[in-house]
Amino acid sequence: MLLLALMWGVSIPITKLGLLSLPPLTLTALRFAIAVPLMFGDALGLLFVLGVVLVLGGLALTVTTSRGREAAAAP
Repeated sequence: MLLLALMWGVSIPITKLGLLSLPPLTLTALRFAIAVPLMFGDALGLLFVLGVVLVLGGLALTVTTSRGREAAAAP
């Protein structure tokens, strides 16, 4: 949260400095060109973690279920 607050607070002075050397539309395009790959990378990382959790969860469920069947079938 602290990092988010710091980024939010610093963005206005950095934007003002950027507008001294770049036109507004160019600065906006540059900001999007930096932000979009970072956001997609973050989303792909989240999907990867979610996939790992689902695969490991399914594997654990399969192992637990098969052991339960073996225990139930034992005399």
